[in-house]
Amino acid sequence: MVCGYFFFAKRYGHRAVVLESVAGVPGMVAGMWNHLRSLRKMQQDERGWIKTLLEEAENERMHLMIFIEIAKPNFIKRTLILFAQFIFWHFYFVLYVFFPKVAHRMVGYFEEQAVISYTEYFDQIDRGNTPNIEAPLIAKVYYGLPEMRA
Repeated sequence: MVCGYFFFAKRYGHRAVVLESVAGVPGMVAGMWNHLRSLRKMQQDERGWIKTLLEEAENERMHLMIFIEIAKPNFIKRTLILFAQFIFWHFYFVLYVFFPKVAHRMVGYFEEQAVISYTEYFDQIDRGNTPNIEAPLIAKVYYGLPEMRA
């Protein structure tokens, strides 16, 4: 995350790509781990966590796909993002297995950071420092947005 801010400082579209590329990891790790636990214990997921966590991972993946369309990162930036995701996946997996409460709390901090980042992004747009582009087609389809900008 810090790496993303260092490299992409005020380029909020690229920052969002970094943020969203790691944001999908916790849901996938936690969903996978709970799924495997259910298989090991041969018990139902009574609280419905598996589906909820995997849906969250999918939602974050769609956010990433939308910001990929907006920021259009080049090969080098995509490679850096994949490397960060690889490192974060392993870190978060170990954290979730041994300290699940800490892992869930960390996600809360990430969400707070996302709110701060996206608020700054909207402020840049409101001040005219960043163009207010039309939503990409993938966002329109995912969110059920109208075809034309109002």
